[in-house]
Amino acid sequence: MRKFLLLVALLFMLESSSGLSIDPEASMDLEQYIRDDFTISMRHIRPRKKAKISIEALFMIDFPAAKNKFTFYLDRKSKRVTIDINSNAQIFSKHLEAPTLNETTTIRSLAFSFSGNSIRLFLDCKEVYSDQMEFNLSKLYLNMDEPDVKLLRERKYPLYLDRNTESALIRANCQKTSKDKKGNRKLVKDNESFNGYYNDQEMNRKRGRRDHNRNNNNRYSQNLNSLSRRGDISVIHGDCDENLLRGMNDLIALVKKLEKDIANQHGDIRRLNSLIENCAVCNV
Repeated sequence: MRKFLLLVALLFMLESSSGLSIDPEASMDLEQYIRDDFTISMRHIRPRKKAKISIEALFMIDFPAAKNKFTFYLDRKSKRVTIDINSNAQIFSKHLEAPTLNETTTIRSLAFSFSGNSIRLFLDCKEVYSDQMEFNLSKLYLNMDEPDVKLLRERKYPLYLDRNTESALIRANCQKTSKDKKGNRKLVKDNESFNGYYNDQEMNRKRGRRDHNRNNNNRYSQNLNSLSRRGDISVIHGDCDENLLRGMNDLIALVKKLEKDIANQHGDIRRLNSLIENCAVCNV
């Protein structure tokens, strides 16, 4: 009976993982990240509408040449994350306990930190599990004759790759509540690390914005070139604020000079009017 239940659970997991699809861009980036310590994180994982389905496949790390697959499942009902490990046609599972997990709440952030044989699980900015694993993803990749890794993921949720856990936590606004052992200290982002972000809808929006900005820049360059050919309009270069201030001062000085010239002209006109009115010859 126990074997039968295990078989049913395995078949259910295989069916759940069928919703994963390969992400070529994320796979290429993972080949760079996996060489050292790295973090995979996801955000805004909503509970499933069908309450009966408590297990959900998140992503899979596949080493095709080595015939090793690591599939990560979210099991809300059992309050854990399960790693289904398929190695040379042999399947076994590793459970990462997450006591705060439930079936009704949206997960704000979920992060997996890999460092050698160590794995750490962060749920909503808090570390809920850490352990030594039987596998080392970095070593597994580097020891292959022709290193190759594929990343398959659930397209509903954005997925991120980071060099360190701090960057993943900062993105989820965890720095507001994070505390250092020596006291309260805000986590500082590593500027040298580069982060991968994979979200189909967001990528399309960004691509649309890039095209729109590129078109605007082209129109701006054309307008700027046409302005540079006109002698009556000067083009501001260098420090815009400094040039603008200098131009405003010159304009104020010019306006004051014009006011003075106009006042002098008004005085001359009044004198001429007075001479004409008092001219005896003109009145004859």
